[in-house]
Amino acid sequence: MARYSEKELLEAVHGLPFLTVTLAELGMYWSALSSEISEVMSTGSSCGVKLLGVFGFADEKYHVGLRGYRNRLIPNFVVAPRFASAHNIRSLAKHPSDSAPLKQINFVKVALAASLPRHTVTLCHQHTMTALGDAFRKRKTCHITMPGLGALTFDPTTRTIGFRFLRTASSLAVTHSHQRRAEPLISDG
Repeated sequence: MARYSEKELLEAVHGLPFLTVTLAELGMYWSALSSEISEVMSTGSSCGVKLLGVFGFADEKYHVGLRGYRNRLIPNFVVAPRFASAHNIRSLAKHPSDSAPLKQINFVKVALAASLPRHTVTLCHQHTMTALGDAFRKRKTCHITMPGLGALTFDPTTRTIGFRFLRTASSLAVTHSHQRRAEPLISDG
């Protein structure tokens, strides 16, 4: 079965009659968006992308014997509730951790990285999210690659969306150790 990739997504946006950007400029926008998300996540913060969702971290606790437990933040993607309800999709990811601060995507930085005006980047983003929603509505199997970050996947049979982080992106996971306090065996009193 053929997959709907980022190439088809950007070509669908490029085919819109009222958007006057080239396919190369759309590619630069997409790469700049991906690198901005990676940059925000590398600081340990969650990154909110307007109209799409939150690239963040989920808490995972695991015991390490009598010495306590470890709390690990694992990168994940949670689709925006509005986007999910509009396209009748669901996300299997856990909600982002409250311990990781949430930063919204900075479209000015994306525009500077893509060498495009901010207004053009904002329009590209809106139309790309619309084209992505159209692909979901048409029940296409999607595998949209975000360079340096991973791939956004959509399964039309189960109507689930997910994100597969690259190994370099999953190394962003932050681990915290917590030691149990030792109880005194003999009291001093």
